[in-house]
Amino acid sequence: MAIDNRVWVYPPRYAPTHGTTLAARAINPILGLRITLIAMPKNSISTRGLLFKYRAIRHGPTGPINTFTRDIAKDGAIYFAAPSTLNDPHDCRICISLSGEEDSFARKLALASRLVDHYAESFAPGGPTFGQFGELTIQAINKTTELLDSQGYLLDEHVKRMVDKRFGVLSLSATATHPTLWSHYASSHTGVCFGFDKTAHPLLHARKVRYARTMPVLSLADLENTDDLVLTKGSSWRYEKEWRVVKRGQGIVRLDPSALRLVVFGCECPVEDAIEVRSWFPENRPAPRFARASKVPASFQLTLEAIT
Repeated sequence: MAIDNRVWVYPPRYAPTHGTTLAARAINPILGLRITLIAMPKNSISTRGLLFKYRAIRHGPTGPINTFTRDIAKDGAIYFAAPSTLNDPHDCRICISLSGEEDSFARKLALASRLVDHYAESFAPGGPTFGQFGELTIQAINKTTELLDSQGYLLDEHVKRMVDKRFGVLSLSATATHPTLWSHYASSHTGVCFGFDKTAHPLLHARKVRYARTMPVLSLADLENTDDLVLTKGSSWRYEKEWRVVKRGQGIVRLDPSALRLVVFGCECPVEDAIEVRSWFPENRPAPRFARASKVPASFQLTLEAIT
């Protein structure tokens, strides 16, 4: 592999950390400078402005083609999943605080209105009749008493079900070179990673996930604010560098074909599978760039190399 060695001098806070192989470092404590010798393959490619979706090409090592992965490539069909299907059992969960409410009746009324709204949405188009609405109100108030008596734990479950019904989540990553992501989401490096233009609709609405040591705590008055609920994960997931698009309801959304800018094959992707994936792109549409995740010699890192 041809290597183009270059040397930069940076203040420590501005030293590059992505898309490079660090061959050597030295720190000058007097000047506060970090000198970094960077070896960068000439055919490496930029991932700036892209968000990534890791996918398996097949169901199992020798199984059939994963049609969801194929549909992403062929039709730009991306799926917004129910929060309950995400692989973190704490995802889209919050702690509900019942403190700070002076009047228990006000608490019941506030929660009842939310429960009635939730129950009413489960009816067929046209909504409940007046009589049914009255029955729902009674059920909601009775349910509220039960929730309050259980210190909010049942309320947590109610909010979980409510969020699971109302929201769809598209999970993406800001990186295409993390070995653990390839292992978990792309069949142990045998799969593929799609790089999308983050200015394309609906990806332009993607927001960065916040990572925290503790779960968000909301009061009843805060339940309309769902940002903390769908955009906070435990700090142990920080390596994923996740971005999310959240919309009402689940299902498939089709992107403009030009939104797919880069297709990266895993470092263990079989040649026949890479050929199969490339056949999914019709000649009458803009072709993405293609790359392969390659193992960096004498390192645990991956780098991207362009392929033709």
